[in-house]
Amino acid sequence: MPASERIYSIFEEHVELIKRGRRHKPVEFGHMVLLGQTPEKFIAQYDVMEKRVPDFQLAEHVLAEHEAAFGSPPKELAADKGFRGKPEIMERLRSKVKVVAIPERLKDWGNQTMVALQHFRAGIEGSISVLKRAFGLLRCRYRGFKSFQCLVGLGVFCHNLVTLGGAGMG
Repeated sequence: MPASERIYSIFEEHVELIKRGRRHKPVEFGHMVLLGQTPEKFIAQYDVMEKRVPDFQLAEHVLAEHEAAFGSPPKELAADKGFRGKPEIMERLRSKVKVVAIPERLKDWGNQTMVALQHFRAGIEGSISVLKRAFGLLRCRYRGFKSFQCLVGLGVFCHNLVTLGGAGMG
């Protein structure tokens, strides 16, 4: 039976198995959350996925959401290598975004712009940690997917309020 058809919780049937790409990372249960962050640590975009979508299918979605929210594509797009899609998808991204920093090979790290944008991308990990620990996203105590979405939205809202207020939690 495929993992997508299995039930992992008798209390929360909607949760999915989340396995990270690294061997030492623990298996988690829940839903994938996509976050987009500005250089000022403000979370400008988030999406809670009821069913997991492969990362390489999300790059164009991120771009479309940014264009809808801000009226134009971003000048720079940084993501991890899982977001690298087929060559035609990458070409469409490059036609809209001035700098696309999604590494493909080790030699990509020789480009100073790529390195700088990947360091920026790594900064979202700190915000994720803050969302989990300070704003309660480590464990959802509510029932149902809609409640999970609300919890994520409230966590992002609180994170942005703290960031906006300059308290420096993120």
